[in-house]
Amino acid sequence: MTLQLPRSFPQRAVAAEFMALATACMRLPKGPHATIAADCQAVVTAFQDLTRFDNYRSKFAGLLRDEGM
Repeated sequence: MTLQLPRSFPQRAVAAEFMALATACMRLPKGPHATIAADCQAVVTAFQDLTRFDNYRSKFAGLLRDEGM
């Protein structure tokens, strides 16, 4: 799968990593769990404790709230 960040997103590696992980999670079929590897520390830290990153200061809070995340 290939995707491109929308122009409205920050054009940074962290934004691309969050978008890639969110897209992968949304595209997974219902059923068994999957293991997804991420090499971006910001993404790993955010997904370890979603409550810390779900606030008004998080640029990616909307992606974290999508169903299936």
